[in-house]
Amino acid sequence: MTRRLGRVSARRLLAAVTVAAVALALLPAGTAAQATPVDSCRTIEDAGRYTLAGNLSANASDPCLRITTSDVTLDGRENAVVGSDTDAAGVLVEPTNDGTLRNVTVSNLTTTGWEAGLAYRGGVATGAVRNVTAADNRDGIVIDPRFRFQAASGTISLIDNTAVGNERWGVTLRPGADSDRVVGTRVRDNEIGLVVVDLRNVTLADTHAANNSWGVVIGDTTATTLRNTTVRDNERDGLQAGNGFDDSRMVDTTARANGGAGVRLGPASNVTLRNATAVDNGESGLVVRDASDLRATTLTVTGNGRWGLDFDGLADALLVNVTAGENAAGFYTATDSGNVTIESV
Repeated sequence: MTRRLGRVSARRLLAAVTVAAVALALLPAGTAAQATPVDSCRTIEDAGRYTLAGNLSANASDPCLRITTSDVTLDGRENAVVGSDTDAAGVLVEPTNDGTLRNVTVSNLTTTGWEAGLAYRGGVATGAVRNVTAADNRDGIVIDPRFRFQAASGTISLIDNTAVGNERWGVTLRPGADSDRVVGTRVRDNEIGLVVVDLRNVTLADTHAANNSWGVVIGDTTATTLRNTTVRDNERDGLQAGNGFDDSRMVDTTARANGGAGVRLGPASNVTLRNATAVDNGESGLVVRDASDLRATTLTVTGNGRWGLDFDGLADALLVNVTAGENAAGFYTATDSGNVTIESV
């Protein structure tokens, strides 16, 4: 009898182990691996999941957290990485020896007191930055892959990030950050809220820039789409897009109560504007310089300190369904421009 029970127990144990193994195999990737707690500044050299155990602080000239390998998830768990005006990044994602990193995600943390709060530099091909707040750094969030497309194609997504009170840039995408996706960015009280330079095929959606010196500045960037952009109460221009803003679109743009122009566009060609509002700005509502093939539908330009529409060097433009009124200098002015059609309502 004892032997029979022993056999039954063994069979049940084997069955239980088998069921547990199958259940573990069915878990989503990354669930089975336990996250490694991080309680001090360090370099992350092994793939895996990491979580901040608490706030981190440093006053050294090196980054507090450096990620040098692929397949890393760093979850700050709403903790902060605090520097003391150091000449380094709070969190730095950068490969060694000109390598390439893939699938690096940083989320749910705050950086303050650094040269750059969070930086992705060098050959970082794919990854994400989610729910990161960069406050009171020189630069907030910096994506600077240095011509990543020459080494590896891919996308870095910036989702629901905030940059506040940074000395220079709130969020910046620099050469090599092509095809990146930036959604839900909120920038305020920076020198320039959002800077996008020398890129192509970038999507910027749900951007809110307020109380910066300049709200959003885009230069030498082609085939780019801006959706649901709000720029308000910035000291100078709300939104600037020029120096080759070609083959690009702005959809659902609001520029309100900026000290300079609401929207300043050009040089550029083949640009589409749809549903744009520029009201109560200190200078003109929509300023266009040295541009061609402009198509705009449903524009509202009212209550601006100069012109509603201010064109210089514009060729081949069609503006349909334009509402204008109470602009200090008048509805529109066009200098050295040709083949411009404006249909007002």
